[in-house]
Amino acid sequence: MAEDLGALNELVLELDRPPPDMDPSRALERWAGSGAMVLTGRADRPPRVVPVSLVSGLDLLADWLTDLGGPKVDGPALLGERAAVSAMQPRGTTSLGGDAHLVDAEDGTVCLNLARPEDLASIPALLGTDLDPTDWLAVRRAITRRRREDLTEVADLLGIPLGVPGTAADKPALVRQGGSRPGAEDPILVVEFGSLWAAPLCGGLLRQAGCRVVKVESSRRPDGARSGSAAFFDLLNA
Repeated sequence: MAEDLGALNELVLELDRPPPDMDPSRALERWAGSGAMVLTGRADRPPRVVPVSLVSGLDLLADWLTDLGGPKVDGPALLGERAAVSAMQPRGTTSLGGDAHLVDAEDGTVCLNLARPEDLASIPALLGTDLDPTDWLAVRRAITRRRREDLTEVADLLGIPLGVPGTAADKPALVRQGGSRPGAEDPILVVEFGSLWAAPLCGGLLRQAGCRVVKVESSRRPDGARSGSAAFFDLLNA
């Protein structure tokens, strides 16, 4: 994989096997047909064409999941199914769901996710100023006057999801292979404490693989995805 695709490249290297060869025109066809391509870029501009290695890398990870006993899935299509259910449109520097935003701080970009009402209500505390958190222009101006490290530190204290691109800790996937276990005919129990999209998607794939998945939420802080598309929430958590 020649292109730098960040975490996807790292996962492919962890698998220690080459991605499948794919004709560029076929990769473009798969990408466009998945429904994900139309969601890229800005609404007033043409969608972005991704590197061939993104499609082949997703196929490699999907094949690996199947080899481990999981379901057969279409990697690119998983990226488009949410849009198909929720009729989403490209939004540039804002996530398709409308909650996550790429914002310029004093020394670079941060990603601020405001999926829950309490996240939005905590914006004045995050920025140390009395402003209307729904005034997005004022919020953006205030963020440009603060450094990313300071924003991250305060966000961690407040429990606001805020990240700095390219600074995630290097924690490769850990795979353990064991022998037989008592009661092996019973499905493996998976307790899922995640929320929003990624963790429930993993839980759904494990459920399709035959595991018994139990979703656990706090009554005081339920999954933020409940406030979005009910159809998509049911798709992930049914």
